[in-house]
Amino acid sequence: MGIPQENILNLNKSRMRAVFWRQDTNGDWIETTPLPADPISINHYLLKGFKAKKPEEVPPTVEEEVQPPAEEKCPTCGFVAKSNFGLKAHLRKHNKEKTK
Repeated sequence: MGIPQENILNLNKSRMRAVFWRQDTNGDWIETTPLPADPISINHYLLKGFKAKKPEEVPPTVEEEVQPPAEEKCPTCGFVAKSNFGLKAHLRKHNKEKTK
């Protein structure tokens, strides 16, 4: 029984290598060749969007059915407005007619 190989720190920095995952132009994740794995290089690759492990494939989300906004109806003339704001603008016309 010994220490698992993946937990051993390699102090020879010239040989520290790791495989990363990156996206190609089609959006597929592809494996890179072994790249330098010192802390500065790892940070550089991660900032560029590389991943240390292959990302899990996420199934496409089903878009929820968007319900149309409720229509507002004028109580005076029956005009149907698309929004409450439109109904208020329409009702101003009735207020102007009453004041004449």
